[in-house]
Amino acid sequence: MGTLSVSGTGTLLDGGALNVGENGTGTLNITKGGTVSDSDATVGSGSGSTGTALVDGPGSTWSHDGAITVGGDVNGTGTVTISNGGTMSTGGAGAGSTIGHNPSSTGTVNVSGAGSTWTNKASLTLSDAGGDGVLNITGGAVVSNSDSAVGAFNGHGTVTVDGIGSTWTINGDLSVGDVSGGVGTLTVNQGGQVTSTNGFIGDGLGSSGTVEVAGGNATWNNSGNVYVGGNSTGAVSAGDLHLFNNGNVGAAAVTVWTTGRLTGKGFVQAALVTNHGTLTPDSIISISGDLTFDSAAIMSDTVMPDAAGTVTITGGTAGLDGNLNVTLTGGPFIVGMQYTLLTASGGLNGTTFSNVSITAPAGVTAQVTYDIKDVVLTILSGGTPTPTPTASPTVSPTASPTVTPTVTPTPTATATTTPSATPRQTPTPRFVPTPRPRPTPPPRP
Repeated sequence: MGTLSVSGTGTLLDGGALNVGENGTGTLNITKGGTVSDSDATVGSGSGSTGTALVDGPGSTWSHDGAITVGGDVNGTGTVTISNGGTMSTGGAGAGSTIGHNPSSTGTVNVSGAGSTWTNKASLTLSDAGGDGVLNITGGAVVSNSDSAVGAFNGHGTVTVDGIGSTWTINGDLSVGDVSGGVGTLTVNQGGQVTSTNGFIGDGLGSSGTVEVAGGNATWNNSGNVYVGGNSTGAVSAGDLHLFNNGNVGAAAVTVWTTGRLTGKGFVQAALVTNHGTLTPDSIISISGDLTFDSAAIMSDTVMPDAAGTVTITGGTAGLDGNLNVTLTGGPFIVGMQYTLLTASGGLNGTTFSNVSITAPAGVTAQVTYDIKDVVLTILSGGTPTPTPTASPTVSPTASPTVTPTVTPTPTATATTTPSATPRQTPTPRFVPTPRPRPTPPPRP
């Protein structure tokens, strides 16, 4: 185990090759304006070794006449941190630096904070022989180099450029998912900036590459072309260019090969986008130039009752061909409701998709129509979504109340009353009228 500290303005270590962690554990601290200069350096250079280097603070400097290798040998682990205004610089032409050099090695470089820089005069490779390499550029830090490969030879390379002012400048081509089974990932996030000449995503046999650009101020700019899923000659391996939350990609032209995908929500600033593969908008993908599809291309869209994915061509035409796959989900849908799936300011020039497939919930039907500049989905029947059955509650049996028997009352004997002898009253005699005397008839002669 060894620790070397170079601290303070004017403090200098100047020498030949410098290995930090060579078949052991080594630590190098360059702080408070200290300076270290060497011919070349390795951090974590021996099998199973661990190396750690820190370049921290304004004026703190580590410079290499040649290259630096971080995570250099089998099972070696190397970490370099450049922070708070510290700087590192590496070699001349042909002295390319590597993060994660050999199989099972791991290399990590963290460059963080405004004023922190790593300047490479030659190339920078993450995982050039099966190791795992990680580069994090955050908090306004700046890294520059010539050509760069991220993920090669069955290794994994990961680069994150995060935060306003954080910048990765590549004075050459960038390959994400390079040769021989490499896996590469580049994430540009929340104001991060990446520039390169040409961009290749998944251009090595058996490799795969993913570039994610997230946030309205996050940008990947190319002075040349971008190829998703291959290179200038055609499709090679899986490539994915994913835009989140209005991320930006700029290039002279963008080609999405059959093994590639362009997905998400954001902006593509290119004179021409050619789709041989899959184009999937999540909300809106905006394209500044022309968009063309070939006969095998796919546009895949998901439509919900209140939203649909849309491709918007703001400054050019659309040449349609290939397949449009639409999936309706949710519901109910309103009959007559229309969704614009694609619109081109310069028009469709009479082109249509060769095949249209619509997948919808039971009872929902729709059709796709075209006008001068729009591709429109219209709901013909809304359907009634099958409600999710609600489980019937299990009723706990209620105990039947115990009934208290009603006592049958004992009948009360009715007393027999002996009538008292009531004296009979003498009735009041009725009025007997006095008989009127009858006249005596005269004597008969």
